[in-house]
Amino acid sequence: MLLVTGVSGALGSLVAERVAGRDDVVLGTRAGLPGTRHVDFDDPSTLPGAFAGIDTLLLISAG
Repeated sequence: MLLVTGVSGALGSLVAERVAGRDDVVLGTRAGLPGTRHVDFDDPSTLPGAFAGIDTLLLISAG
């Protein structure tokens, strides 16, 4: 399973559009968008749940 982080940003939203509908991809953001996992690197308590079942990570970082 692939997790793509930062999908509420400019680059992340483009990546999210390209992988939309794939059942092997999970989208993550700290913005709380519907259909995404909550991933907030400033809140480490969100990370275990966000990374559960993930074996590949595409980390799109914020500025």
